Amino acid sequence: MCCCHANFFKAKRSIGYNVCLVYILATMIARPQKYIFTPWCKASKQMWNCQRKYARYTSNANQSVTSKNQWINTCDKSTDIPMSAVGMLSRFTRKYTTRTTNPQVALESIFSDASRESFKIRSKKLVHVNRLKHDNPKRAAVLVPLCLINGEPSVLFTLRSNQIYSHRGEVSFPGGMRDSSDTDVIDTALRETEEEVGLARDNINIWGILPPLTSRLDGATMATPVVGACGEIDLAKLTISRKEVEAVFTRTVASLCDPEHRFHTRFRAGYTMPVFLGGEYRIWGLTAIFLHYALTALVPELYSRKS
Repeated sequence: MCCCHANFFKAKRSIGYNVCLVYILATMIARPQKYIFTPWCKASKQMWNCQRKYARYTSNANQSVTSKNQWINTCDKSTDIPMSAVGMLSRFTRKYTTRTTNPQVALESIFSDASRESFKIRSKKLVHVNRLKHDNPKRAAVLVPLCLINGEPSVLFTLRSNQIYSHRGEVSFPGGMRDSSDTDVIDTALRETEEEVGLARDNINIWGILPPLTSRLDGATMATPVVGACGEIDLAKLTISRKEVEAVFTRTVASLCDPEHRFHTRFRAGYTMPVFLGGEYRIWGLTAIFLHYALTALVPELYSRKS
């Protein structure tokens, strides 16, 4: 009795499935223009557009992986084609998703003229955060020194002395308050850098200015980061002002871009700030924000917020 009931229900399910299948096929045959030809024409058109975009992006051998990802997202985010077409497009794009930018190529060209011009364009697109709490804040400037250590692209940092009042013992970039004799923030950054670590301003090639930020205490000071390339330097030959600087150290650009060394700190006020680990000293605060700005404009192929 039980076997008869089981066979009856199985046959009933089979009949229902066949009826549905016949209905779907009949509908597609009755209206082929809507259910067959139009969707696949759209899919073919979208496929051709993706192929054309990829050919344009790959025309340059050094095209960044960011552009390829944008191309892939453009194909995958199509909403006017059926899921079967999306699957076909995904199979077409899957073989390109494993392509990665060679870090060595990006690092070797980091101080080239083309990289400098690209940096100027990207730095102008960075978002300015307005946190002014005073109508006339004090002005300060720091230098983000890009340098070469034994031929490897690096960034120079200072450890502030314990003898000073503000931010003692913290990692920072060379810089300070603006004097009345300074013509602009670039002049302030170069003067302070020469006083603190002994880098002559004639040996620093200014690349650009990043968005300024107010201090974390009361917002009474507006600090502006200035990015400059210092070339090959020897830390042992630097003339350090011990009253202001406890130590000088560098971090390679590759290590700063490594996702394993990058973290974020979330505050109760509802905002997050980047933190860079992986070295002897922790990089955080305004220095980490300025570094984040600099790497975003300098090496977007290696430094990505989502990586």
